[in-house]
This record gives sequence, C-alpha cells and structure tokens, in this order.
Amino acid sequence: MFACEAVDLDFLVRAPIRLRATVSVGRPPSEVFAALARDPANWGEFFPGFDSSGRWQTPRPHGVGSRYTQRFIGLTIEESVLVWDEGARLAFRVVGTTAPVFHAWVEDYHFESDGNDGTLLRVAIGGKGRLAFKLATPILPRAFGLLMVAEHPTLGRRPLLPPYLSLGVGDARDEFS
Repeated sequence: MFACEAVDLDFLVRAPIRLRATVSVGRPPSEVFAALARDPANWGEFFPGFDSSGRWQTPRPHGVGSRYTQRFIGLTIEESVLVWDEGARLAFRVVGTTAPVFHAWVEDYHFESDGNDGTLLRVAIGGKGRLAFKLATPILPRAFGLLMVAEHPTLGRRPLLPPYLSLGVGDARDEFS
C-alpha cells in the first residue's frame, strides 16, 4: 500500500484539488446514508467504477475510526471514517492505495432532507494527487460529474448543481461545514 497523509476535515479548505456537488435523491436521508455507510460493497451499486468487493476491516459497531477497503477501477483503497453522524453525515479519508495515486484525500457527505421525503446529498472532496493523478486533473470535473449523476437502481438521483472543481484558486471557503 502507498500510504497517504493523515489529514482531517480541515484539509477540505486547503486541498489543491476541491470537488463539490449537490445531488437530489428520491429517498429519505436515513436510507441514503445507509446505502453508502453500512456496507462498503454497496458503493459498486451507487458509483460507477466501484466493484462489490468493499469490506470492513474493523469490527462492529462501525463509526469514527473504523476502516474499510474498496476497489475502484482496479485500485484498492483503504479508508478511515472521520465522521459518522447516523443519517446526517459521513466523512472519511484515504489511508492508502495499491498504486501511488494520492498524497491525501478526504470526502465529506451531508445528507439533508429536501422537505419532500427526499435527500439533498452535498458532497465535498479534497485531494492532493501524486503525479499520475495530477495528469488526470483536467478530466476530474467530467469524471466527478459522471459519478454523481449515475442512476442508483433503488435510490435514483439527479444533479441539482453541476459539480465543479477548484484547484486552490479563489475563495477557499468550505461551504458544506
């Protein structure tokens, strides 16, 4: 494994790469949270490129400090939970990968009611890529957009705001905290 820096949520405002999206999901926040947080193998159903091999590396109950692995386009990623607020928020950082992709990576998911039994899923990602990932930076907004608008067979979803990429220029406020 290629180890990543042990960053926290503050990294989201200072990361060289910042991605943000808001997505409407036609299910209550508790169901959307459960689909993403309870079983790492579910990410293969929710996001293109992930397979169903995700597994917890730590025993139950899962929460802050728990670790799991996932596979994304053939790359094994180990992650550690930073925030577990049942039904409301999930955040984690990448601990390591099987290829030298990131120096650091953090993801923060907020699950908010839309007032109509649905969820506004607000996603903030902060990353610092290694060389191979830096070369892919120009396609990140498009790739991130495709991940965020893919249809989940049960939950369904559609983008509310187009995903955008920030490369550390301009206002670095973290609008999701």
